[in-house]
Amino acid sequence: MAKVRRQQNPKEFFGRYFSCYFSPYLTAVFHALGLTPNQVTASMFVAGLAGAVALCFGTPAALLAGSLCLVLVNVLDTCDGEIARLTGQSSPGGEYLDRLAHYVVEGAGFLGYAVGLAALSGRAWVVPAGAAFALLKTLEALSRDLVFAVGLDAPEERKQRKRKTSFRGGPLLAMLYPVLSPNGFFHVMPLLLLAGMALGDRSHAAVLGYAAAFAVLNAAGVLVRFWKLQRAYFP
Repeated sequence: MAKVRRQQNPKEFFGRYFSCYFSPYLTAVFHALGLTPNQVTASMFVAGLAGAVALCFGTPAALLAGSLCLVLVNVLDTCDGEIARLTGQSSPGGEYLDRLAHYVVEGAGFLGYAVGLAALSGRAWVVPAGAAFALLKTLEALSRDLVFAVGLDAPEERKQRKRKTSFRGGPLLAMLYPVLSPNGFFHVMPLLLLAGMALGDRSHAAVLGYAAAFAVLNAAGVLVRFWKLQRAYFP
């Protein structure tokens, strides 16, 4: 486990301050079982889709269970990289599978939340709105990754060039980004659900308010990102 911790290089907020503390324990178990990085990545599909199904039931307990499954996905996402570094089994196929897992799990997670929150709040319109949002976020991720897939930019410069299409333009947005990113949403929601259950909040105002604010601000951010894509690559 000490070797795994030495090799950690988390770049994302919740990876740095949450997942990397728990992932070495799971990584040690996966390594002892002889699992490959791709098999660990495949477990992200299982946990993510199970979480999305649980969310659809729409009770506070089901929403919490589904949310925790999505948090587990982030830990597993850290584990597959740790296994790859530990065994030297990194490959383009593994990166492809990892990206596919993110597309599927994020899209399914947003859709699951839409169905669950619609049932919780009694507002049926949340389902089509959430489905549209899930599609928009998936298209955003695909449009950015296709820049590298078709050769508009070099894959090895992915991290540096990502700022071209980022909407984290100022200190305020940079500060808010951890709670406005998809990964942030999947981590904040279980905390709000737990707080609401502990306080006996039957209106679930914090959960619904945060979800609405997240969706509106992210939809605006997607439009900005599409505009930046157009300016960066199609002037």
